[in-house]
Amino acid sequence: MMKELKVSVLIRCYNESKWINLCIKNILSQTIKPFEILVLDNNSNDGTDIIVKKDKKKVRYIKYKEDYIPGKMLNFGMSKCKGEYVLVISAHCIPCDNLLIENLVTSLKNNLKICASYARQVSLNFSDDLTIRDLMLTYGSESKLQKIDPQFNNACSIIRKSDWKNNKFNNSITNLEDRYWAAEMQKKKKLIYYSSESKVFHYHGSHHNNTPERLIKTKKTILFNKKSFGIHSDNLQIKQSDIFPIYIHNKASKKNLIKNLDSINQEFKYKFLTFINNNIKINKNNKYFMYQRKIGESRNQDYYLSDVINYYKKIILKYSQDKEYLLICSDDFNGISSSFLKRSLKAINDYFPDTIFAAKKTLDPIFINDNGKNVRLNKYNKLKKENKPLLIAKRNHGIIIHTSNLFKQDKFSGIIKLIY
Repeated sequence: MMKELKVSVLIRCYNESKWINLCIKNILSQTIKPFEILVLDNNSNDGTDIIVKKDKKKVRYIKYKEDYIPGKMLNFGMSKCKGEYVLVISAHCIPCDNLLIENLVTSLKNNLKICASYARQVSLNFSDDLTIRDLMLTYGSESKLQKIDPQFNNACSIIRKSDWKNNKFNNSITNLEDRYWAAEMQKKKKLIYYSSESKVFHYHGSHHNNTPERLIKTKKTILFNKKSFGIHSDNLQIKQSDIFPIYIHNKASKKNLIKNLDSINQEFKYKFLTFINNNIKINKNNKYFMYQRKIGESRNQDYYLSDVINYYKKIILKYSQDKEYLLICSDDFNGISSSFLKRSLKAINDYFPDTIFAAKKTLDPIFINDNGKNVRLNKYNKLKKENKPLLIAKRNHGIIIHTSNLFKQDKFSGIIKLIY
């Protein structure tokens, strides 16, 4: 039975807090359930370890402390795996469906000469021009059995562990350790299988120099003819249910606070988290998790909203488990626009941004003080139609941030999209 196969999953990562949760969730949803999941972390410092360790029952976290050499790190990770087969996958590679493991392992189960199979890598619509072109050209829509072609990629592959034991990865080369290993296996009459029906999203790929003009034209041609090229959906399919609201109360009256909390509850229909200033008491209910803000923190006049979020980071991580984005609301909140949410979700799936603000356009004169001089930011052109408005971010709909922003000093930074 296919479902009884023991497949270990080895996830390699370095600073992948933005991707690791998506990767693990999609691995757990496979038709062939992993025998075990090991995350091999090369000394990340962006909170990856904290995210992985949230659920120790599902994932085993291993910190790789030596200097990074791809083959050496792989050998270390493979040695920790107990399954008959090992799925090697980079944390920023996201399975496109729940058949990835099943499709990859089928060829190895049916043919003992096949020592490994690798997946098709497909771009996302926010991948750069080179990646969209190169992944389409490199990973075709037709599967193939490779006898002498050493094309192989450990961004996502399944390896028969007994074959690895007899021929481990090279411990010294710094690049192309996967192709080198495949070539060595083929010399021993072993086969490599390219499984085109096994697909993972990979937002970056190999890069080659080219003129920007030519790349833009190539990208347009590829995206326009996606069906002809057999390119998979370019949408991460992140939904509203992947957004976790957080309300940080400061000085709003009890009446306005409850009104705002009810407004969020009506839109999201599941419990969210609220931090309430200690001068107001609200009865516990099933609409939201309540946490009383600490007196020393709430009275700190030097704290920005970003600092408050950082102060309660551990609590936020605890309650927002498995969520991709956070909707940060404060006393400026006055209701959620369905248009803002709809357009935000589109921006999330199109660009996977770190921060999303609601914004408004203005042609009013805006100034900054630069060394005692007032400098105007928006300058008028002679033709009125050529004047471009400035965009001013607002908090009245809340601010959407990716959960990985919790590990940044500025929680509202990174790739920013404005909804206006």
